Order: sequence, then structure tokens, then C-alpha cells
Amino acid sequence: MARMRLLVLRASPSSSGWTETFGDNGFELVSCSEPARLPEVLLSCRPAGVILVPPWKGASVDEVVGAVRIASPEVPILIADARAKPREVYELSRLGVEYHFEPAAPGSLIAAVQGWIDRSGSSARVVVRGVEAILGHTGVMRQLREQVLKIAVSPATTILLLGESGTGKELVARALHASSSRAREAFVAINCSAIPEALLESELFGHEPGAFTDAKSLKLGLFEMAHRGTVFLDEVAELGPTIQAKFLRFLEDRSMKRLGGTKDIEVDVRILSATNSDLERAVAEGRFRKDLYFRLQVVPVRLPPLRERTEDIPYLAEHFLHLFNLRFHKRFASFTRGGIRRMQTHDWPGNIRELKNAIERVVLLEDAGEVDEAMLSFLKPSSKVVTSRSEEPNRHLVRSLEAIELDALLRALEQSHGNQSLAARRLGISRDTVRHRVQKYGIELETKACVTRPLGDITQEGSAEGGA
Repeated sequence: MARMRLLVLRASPSSSGWTETFGDNGFELVSCSEPARLPEVLLSCRPAGVILVPPWKGASVDEVVGAVRIASPEVPILIADARAKPREVYELSRLGVEYHFEPAAPGSLIAAVQGWIDRSGSSARVVVRGVEAILGHTGVMRQLREQVLKIAVSPATTILLLGESGTGKELVARALHASSSRAREAFVAINCSAIPEALLESELFGHEPGAFTDAKSLKLGLFEMAHRGTVFLDEVAELGPTIQAKFLRFLEDRSMKRLGGTKDIEVDVRILSATNSDLERAVAEGRFRKDLYFRLQVVPVRLPPLRERTEDIPYLAEHFLHLFNLRFHKRFASFTRGGIRRMQTHDWPGNIRELKNAIERVVLLEDAGEVDEAMLSFLKPSSKVVTSRSEEPNRHLVRSLEAIELDALLRALEQSHGNQSLAARRLGISRDTVRHRVQKYGIELETKACVTRPLGDITQEGSAEGGA
């Protein structure tokens, strides 16, 4: 069985039993002693989790956590610090950071790390990095996963991701990388709109010493750092004219010069670009080069907005509910029918990001067994939704959703041979939620398989949709 890789930042890189102790317990340990090198090491080794052992020289705890989050937003972080201050713990816990309040000896850390992995779901995250991370049961999402997998295993090196803000373009980019032959190499992401144009060129292409006033040493650009891997350029429509020209040349011959350099450097890298802008309009208005537009959109991938797949909302909401239950130590079981109806009649202009933020708000501020309509009252019904009709269409919709939920639960239980904990991990929800659903639908579990009792009109009405 493959060992789970953990990255540990400690002031001293000496082994002192760390490597042996973690190795004996099924982990592969990668050590780093310099906070400045942590993002680089993180990108190169892609661990399942990061352990931070303060103090270090040259960086505070929050600065190190921020650097980790920029390099790898989803990686779980555990801080081993017996002297942590309550205020610091509170602030960093909001970023999903967990604390171990004992001296950082490898022996005492093992139990904490194993419990941390179970709570954070990082063991599942090691597996769910490819197309399985693109959640959704609707036909359009099944097609998207199939398309992403085909592209991932193909030799295509230039892909354009199109979709509204919040539809999950970076998640799809990471899934493309993780499902490809480049998965063991670096994945580097950059938001083109967040960096001034004068600095962006140096970030992408690097610079030689003396290239400009503050260029005192050699700096590798992101393209070089991601050699044989993947670069994700978000908001590519915001590139300025000068960088557009240089970027086009790089796409054409896969070679580049650092700023101030004279040598052509060949780079093998897959370029994933993303935008929520209308590139055709930008071309017509002269803000974006036509030749670069045609070069980028050789392999386009469109991500649907959430309002076009409302059947996925309960499934996504359950996923986020489980996530924030873990983060905020809450025990919300599920959603009421009224809560589901409230979510499905909202327009979701912010798409999945808005849904995630809404569930985080509820879990953080409320305290009850199920999320009901009153807790989601801040979500306003769409003006396009007809609310004057009878409740019968909504009742039918809820039944169809129950059929989808039941089908997903049965599949997970069958694949897990009736193991509810394993089924919960496959579905991305808590074991308590699985147990609640098993009781709700009257599912009988046996040692090697799961058997259902007759479910009447729920199964019959939803059978056509439940195969998603």
C-alpha cells in the first residue's frame, strides 16, 4: 500500500526519530527547515497534509499558513504548538487549520495526526483528486467529467476553461492535471488580474540579475518552475498587450527568454487558461489579440452555471455541510424539504462559490439538527420562478431528489460492501448522515452487500433520474 506523504516544517531538519517513527506508522515524511522554501517544496512533493512546528526564523505562523494556502488552497494543515495563543488559534481555525497542544515529539504526534486525517478527510482527498472531484449527478456534469478525462489523457497542451465566476474552473483545472500523465509534476496557479502587469511578466517568464532596478538575483518564472507539469492562468482576459504578444509566442514554440536574458529556454508545460469574460467581444473591441484567442480556444471546456443544474444543489449542499461540520465542530444532520426548496429557487449568481459561502454562514451562525428554510431566508427566490402554482410540482421535485439521493447512497454502500464509514467517505458526507439516511429509507445492511426494502412511489417516480 502506498504511504501517505506529509510535509513537516521544523526549525531543525535533523531526523531525531521523526522519519523512522512516521515511517513505522505508514507515512512518508518530507522535511523543510526554511519557511521561504515551503511553497517550493509543497509544489514539488504535493503532500496529503502539512505539519507546522513553530517557531522558525524569518516568518510568523500566520505568514507561513498564508503561504501554504496560496500554494495549495485545499491541503490540510496541522500546527503542533503547546504555546499557541487562543486568539491565534481562533483566527487560523477559520482557515481550516487544526492545532495539537502538546510538545512536538514524533511519538506523541502520531495519534494526533491519525485523528486529524480522519477528521479532515485528507485520506479521501488523496484519492479524489481527478475527475471524481468534479461533483454532480446531472447529465451535463457526467458529460463534463468524461470530457475532462479525455482531455487529461490526451497530448493536448493548451486548454481554455470558460464559465461564470464561481463555477469551479480552478477545481476542473486541478482535476485535469491530477488525471494526466503530468500529475506527479508541479501544478502552478496564478490569477492574472491580481498582479500588476509590470510584475506579471517577471512572474511568468522570470528575470536575470540586473534586468531591472530591483532584480538582484536570478528568478525562475512560473513556466520554468512547472516544467513537465501544468500552469493554470486564471482571468487570462486581463493580460496586457505586451504580455499577450509574448505569451502567444511561447504557446507557438514552447520557448521563452527571461527578462534581461538572451538565451531561449525550452519548456514542456500544459497551459490551462480560464476566463469568465466574453473573449469574442474583447477581440472585437481590440482588448484581446485575435490570434491569441484562436490559439487558446483549440480545446474549449464550458462549465455550466449552477442555475442550469439545480438537481445537483442538494448533493453539493450536503458536501459543504459535511465540510463545515468538521471545520466548526457542528453536527448538522441534513436539510429539510423547505431548505432544499429555498436553495433550488434561488438564482445563485455566484454559483458554487456562493452556495459554499451560504452553507458556511448557516453552520457558523446556527445550531440545530437540520438546516431549514428559515435558516436560509437570506436566499431570495428567483423572479423567474412561478410561486403561485400549487405545491404539487415541488413535491414531485423533492421525490425525484430523494430518488437521486437514494440511488447514490445504494451505489456507495454496494461499492463499500455495506461499510457505512467507507460509504460516507465516498459520498463526502459524515457517517452520521449515512446512518440517518439508511434509517430513513429502510435500507437493510448485510455483511457483504446491502439490500433495500420496498420504497413505493419514491423509487418508481425517481427511477429514471436516480441513475445519475
